[in-house]
Amino acid sequence: MSPQIVESESERRSGNYAPKVWTDEFMQSQTSVYLDQKYLEQAAKLKESVRAMLETSATKPLEQLELIDALQRLGLSRHFTHEINNILASMHVHIDKHQNNGSSLYETALLFRLLRQEGFQIAQEIFKSFMTEEGSFDVKLCGDIKGVLSLYEAKKMESINVPDSGPQPSTQEGHGGQAQGTENPAQ
Repeated sequence: MSPQIVESESERRSGNYAPKVWTDEFMQSQTSVYLDQKYLEQAAKLKESVRAMLETSATKPLEQLELIDALQRLGLSRHFTHEINNILASMHVHIDKHQNNGSSLYETALLFRLLRQEGFQIAQEIFKSFMTEEGSFDVKLCGDIKGVLSLYEAKKMESINVPDSGPQPSTQEGHGGQAQGTENPAQ
């Protein structure tokens, strides 16, 4: 009793769809009222306002980091690459001030992530002040939700190896775990 393959010579049915109206010529022919000179001038004024915000918040590093993070999340950081790189380079030079000076986990993790995103070399030892002698993160940090989330975002960057605070998964097959003390290059 072998299954028989029946070849059908049926034709594929056509949906008889109407041609697309969203051609390149159609898209290029559309105009926007936001290309008027008054909107371009307003955009230039807003860019200068943000530049001033980046430069004047020099006394509060956390405000600068949050502003840079917001600009990146909004997709506007391309307009301020020079200013952002200058700020981050300045913070990178003074990185020793962020270790053991009472900085919050949120500020430290945000600084770590932004520096790594922009290609700066920064050691993971910046987190030592938040760790216990056993090498796990202090339990008191569980209440710092912004800090833990910022640390999570920093850890998910591919080139980062922030130590886990919890137990490592087992190495049993089928569970996708890894041996304790080994790094997962996909993280």
